[in-house]
Amino acid sequence: MLALFLIVCLCAGASAVTPVQGTRCSPNQVINRLTVYEDGALEAECGPIPCGESGARCIEDQTSCRAETDVFSGMRWAANEQSLLLRCCTLKTSNKIYVGTDLVSLGSYYQGGPVAQKDLYGTDGPEYDFIANVRIEQGGVRVWVYRIMCAAGETVPKRIQAVEPTFKPATVKEVAKQEEQEEENDDGEEEVEEEEAGEEETTQAPIEEIPFNPLRYRPPQTQRPAGARRA
Repeated sequence: MLALFLIVCLCAGASAVTPVQGTRCSPNQVINRLTVYEDGALEAECGPIPCGESGARCIEDQTSCRAETDVFSGMRWAANEQSLLLRCCTLKTSNKIYVGTDLVSLGSYYQGGPVAQKDLYGTDGPEYDFIANVRIEQGGVRVWVYRIMCAAGETVPKRIQAVEPTFKPATVKEVAKQEEQEEENDDGEEEVEEEEAGEEETTQAPIEEIPFNPLRYRPPQTQRPAGARRA
C-alpha cells in the first residue's frame, strides 16, 4: 500500500509547520474519506471507483472544483496559509447525484466509499460515495458529497485498469531453455532458471486491481483521536 504524507493544519500557527507535498489520487480513484484531527491536521484517503473514468485531465491550484464535471484529488496550502488550493480532475460517469454537504469538525471524520446494499438509491449496479469538494471553515472542513450510481455491468475502462507486458513470454522461454541445456550440470544455474520461469508465470497471470490510498495527510507525532466519530 502506498502512503505519502502532507501536513495540513487549520490552526492559526500553521506558518510554523512546513507542509510536505504529497501525491494525488491515481487515475480512476477519488477521495472517499476525510479526517480532521483534534490539532487541526487533515487526512484524506483515496479509493477506486467501481465504474466510469476519472483523472483524464487535471488542473492544479484551484480554489474549488466544479461539481458538475470535476472532483478534487489533491490539495496544498495557499499563499495566505489560511485556505487550500485544490487539484481538480475530470470525472465521467453515466449517473452521478448530489448527496449533501456537512462540516467535519475537529476530532471527527467523514467516510464514503462503497454503499451498503440497504442504503442503495438505485437497483442496477454498485454505488459509491465520494468527496467532490472541500473548503476550510471556522471549526473544521466543509465537504460536498456525491454518489456514483453504476449501471448493471458498467465497469472502469480496461485501458486504464490494466497494463500489458512489455516483452514476449515466448522469447523468455527460449532463452531459459537454451541456458538450461548449456548449464545442465550446474545446480546453481538451474535454480536461477527455475526462479526466472516462476517470474515469467507471474508476469503472464492476470493483473488484479489492488485498491490503495496514495494520498494521506497526517499530523506529525500525533496519534489518531480515540473518540473520532463519523461526521
